[in-house]
Amino acid sequence: MRSKKGLEVSGFIDLEQTFRESRFKMSQHYVNWPAIFEGKAKLMPQTHHLSFFDWNKNRILINDSDNFQVFAEGAHSLLMMHRGDHKILCVNAGCHCNHTRNVTRSTFTSSIYGQCIFFDHVVRRFN
Repeated sequence: MRSKKGLEVSGFIDLEQTFRESRFKMSQHYVNWPAIFEGKAKLMPQTHHLSFFDWNKNRILINDSDNFQVFAEGAHSLLMMHRGDHKILCVNAGCHCNHTRNVTRSTFTSSIYGQCIFFDHVVRRFN
């Protein structure tokens, strides 16, 4: 996506949490999913999501969610640990570590959003 100034921004969003917050309007930052699905608004990565990359300012912000603990890890770039089953997910496409087996990666091209990548993690058990 591009910011209002036309500069590229990207990030990772915890869809389950944003759906839940939108449904119950639990957060001041909730995503307005009905407006997005109706085409009245665009989904933009925000500074409070799992990660936020502002390529112009070279600024990266990472945040934990109800479902994931996020941490930067050298060669992996970004790892996320699911809080329920404690599996670690690697989101780096070029990485072939053991953590890439814990997630299914699906890439889609959108005329509105450019490249969209969905990471699907099947929760095996809750601790």
